[in-house]
Amino acid sequence: MPKRKAKPDLRYAEQPAVAAILRLLRRPRGATIAEIAKARGLQPHSIRSILSRLGSKAGLVLTRAKVEGRGGLVYRVSA
Repeated sequence: MPKRKAKPDLRYAEQPAVAAILRLLRRPRGATIAEIAKARGLQPHSIRSILSRLGSKAGLVLTRAKVEGRGGLVYRVSA
């Protein structure tokens, strides 16, 4: 029997730290891991975990792209 896809848990995205990261990701220019770490005081591995959960738990689609001059991959929330 195929696995059912879980319904998005939007409560995860409402947590204060996660909501602050989402605000950064929803900006037109997005955010790098370093920018999020500087703004929130989090470790890079914690940020990557949150980004992963936003995709799996909250059902958001994140895109990432290499942008010259930004110093790493730029993450954005896709519409």
